[in-house]
Amino acid sequence: MSTAPDRARMSENETAFAILKEFLQTLKIMSYAIFLSIWRFLISPPRKSVEGEIVLVTGAGSGIGQRISMEFAKLGAILVLWDIDEEKNKKTMELIRGHSEGVKCYPYRCDVGNREEVYQTAKRVKGDVGDVGILVNNAGVVSGKKLIHTPDHLIQHTINVNLMAHFWTVKCFLPTMLRKNHGHIVNISSSTGLVGLNKLTDYSTSKFGVVGFTEVLTYEIFFSGNSGVHTTLVCPSFVKTGLFPGCKMRFPWLIPPLEIQPTVERIMQGILTNQHVVCIPRLIYFFVFLKSILPVEAFHEVIRFSGAATFMDNFKGGRSREIQNEANGSSSTNGTAETNCNHGNNSLLEPIQKQSSLNENSDDIPEIDTHNSSCVNGHFDLSSVSDEAGETKLLKRSRHDDNLSGAQE
Repeated sequence: MSTAPDRARMSENETAFAILKEFLQTLKIMSYAIFLSIWRFLISPPRKSVEGEIVLVTGAGSGIGQRISMEFAKLGAILVLWDIDEEKNKKTMELIRGHSEGVKCYPYRCDVGNREEVYQTAKRVKGDVGDVGILVNNAGVVSGKKLIHTPDHLIQHTINVNLMAHFWTVKCFLPTMLRKNHGHIVNISSSTGLVGLNKLTDYSTSKFGVVGFTEVLTYEIFFSGNSGVHTTLVCPSFVKTGLFPGCKMRFPWLIPPLEIQPTVERIMQGILTNQHVVCIPRLIYFFVFLKSILPVEAFHEVIRFSGAATFMDNFKGGRSREIQNEANGSSSTNGTAETNCNHGNNSLLEPIQKQSSLNENSDDIPEIDTHNSSCVNGHFDLSSVSDEAGETKLLKRSRHDDNLSGAQE
């Protein structure tokens, strides 16, 4: 008859054996995954059919968003086009109908940086069109300034459009995908979300956020057992769409500016074969590898020699013009992933002399305009409002947010 210590030792041995067995099984699965990845690199897997799928593309008014929409239309998908610029969005719809006869296409005006507008427009899409099967988060903006020269509202605006919009759109459409165990979320990031670029602090931060968001979202989907829901992270380098006018790489023969159509074709290949990460060009993978193994000071030299440190020196972005346009009540946006655009609220943009940016040689703390900083894209921040009326606004806001969140579940 075995004693308690004997049973304890047997239990420990069984536990050790179970762990060893699980470890060997893990190595087996890892080896298979590596082999499969190499095989897919050499021989492209068959493309999936998207005929009849409802595909929603943000920033569909021009550039990459427009071309992706047109490619899906050719494959028989039902297109839902989101853009803040209604005219350009309608132009995309006309192009789609002109090139792909009989394709259903539904344009919607939506500022993806505004959470409430995203939720409201998503409800309209579900009612008008149906359940979205493929979501392409493509809209983006860039300010192109050093951090201390970038006004606070432009930083917030970049984060809202380039990063937070992914949270809002995914929360709208992912639950249905999980319930059906069928769907695909495509997040357009950037090579600057893998290797940061000098003078693009806010933009690179937002794109790094998209990379992290997609990675963890993939974990959530995978470990919940939803094998039919896929994610694809797209990280292109400099695409010739107007987002970075005047910018040049030191060695364009090494990392040339990307043409839109070949880039979109590569993105579509990644989506249709359920590829997890698409870096364009493939040289981006090498830079990421270097960054992971080199000391920081050594990688600084790589950045300097490659010309990435001076890429933004000749940037000729249209921010000043856009600020003036918005002050006049007009908009110059097109909302594409690679375009110099603006998704802001007209009432928020103050004259340049009131922007909360800093002089490079100044040690002053930026002044905060309480009246204007208390509302960003319709969201009240009462950290600068302490009066009783402000507390009432916060209370109303909180209740409204609860109602909106509940409507999406």
